[in-house]
Amino acid sequence: MKIKMKNSLTVGIAFFIIIITLTGSKVARTYSDGQKITLTITEADYGDFDNDGSEDDIIIKAIMKANFQGDYQAYIYLDITLPSGMVYKFSFQVMLSFYGDSSLEITITAYDTAIEAGWYECKLTSILIYEDMLIYSYSTYTFDPPTEKGPGQPTAEIAITSNE
Repeated sequence: MKIKMKNSLTVGIAFFIIIITLTGSKVARTYSDGQKITLTITEADYGDFDNDGSEDDIIIKAIMKANFQGDYQAYIYLDITLPSGMVYKFSFQVMLSFYGDSSLEITITAYDTAIEAGWYECKLTSILIYEDMLIYSYSTYTFDPPTEKGPGQPTAEIAITSNE
């Protein structure tokens, strides 16, 4: 089965541009045989998570749910767009397990990325390999961290836990 990702992504991007939000949004894609994942950013904040003395790190928390069960390879992408338009891009390849009514809590900490004053947009995208299909979902969240610039290079780490 071949998926027309380009058309779906174009529609998704156009839909996102029409709806501007200051809190968050989510998009779930359902396929003809009913498989669906939902990804929702529940929080984005800043702090000194690397203990370097500067509150220039961003933490993003999200919930992912699926209406199917099993273990799946997935790709998770985080784009952090700064007020200047500069974008930090991070990617993670992970194995995810969905069982029963479980959901997964995703926490990503992006170090040394809150370096400008103004509104930041975080976009979290997941692409899950399900049999012969790719199932994707994304969520956005906009917030305003502080103005200090930190001393380090931008890096990120991910933690995934089950909410069973």
